[in-house]
Amino acid sequence: MRTKALAQFVAHPAGFLGLAVALVVFATLLSACGSSLSEKDVQSRIDASITKAVAGLPTPAPLPNVLKAERFEVVGKDGKVRAFLSILEDGRPTLALLDDKGELRAWLFLSADGSPRLVLSHKGLLVLTDAKGEFRSLLRLDQAGSPTLALSDGAGNIRSVLGLGEDGSPTLVLRDKEGKIIWFAPVAGAPSP
Repeated sequence: MRTKALAQFVAHPAGFLGLAVALVVFATLLSACGSSLSEKDVQSRIDASITKAVAGLPTPAPLPNVLKAERFEVVGKDGKVRAFLSILEDGRPTLALLDDKGELRAWLFLSADGSPRLVLSHKGLLVLTDAKGEFRSLLRLDQAGSPTLALSDGAGNIRSVLGLGEDGSPTLVLRDKEGKIIWFAPVAGAPSP
């Protein structure tokens, strides 16, 4: 008890001042009581004085867990950089994800006007969900690199799909809430412009 209390007391920024006060209290106790107290009684009074003095001191605020740097890198077991968080030369923040060959696959950054930008490369996929976690929008590149945009309703049913074929020709499909196609383009047999 007394070792712990004394350690807390001395470790505190005001500990030495408090220790001096405790010694004064102790000296006062000894002089007031004379030598009629047993060693156990004296020790008990010392413990009580120290505990009381420590209880009256404010507890020092804990230090925040902050790590600061201009660049953080995440590396794989092989030591290759797989992700980094850094500040661009003009002061804008950026987060990049790299594949196992070190090629950039995803890049999140702020543009010069402060608006966010996300770049997904090589068969990228972007999925947006609503507050309930339901899929609402999907933007992807297929194996051939052709883009597709799919939009769904609040129940998760895909209602429209816009895409480009491998030859670059556009397609658009609209579906009702049961998934039945209600309109599509190009219409089969329609003349090319």
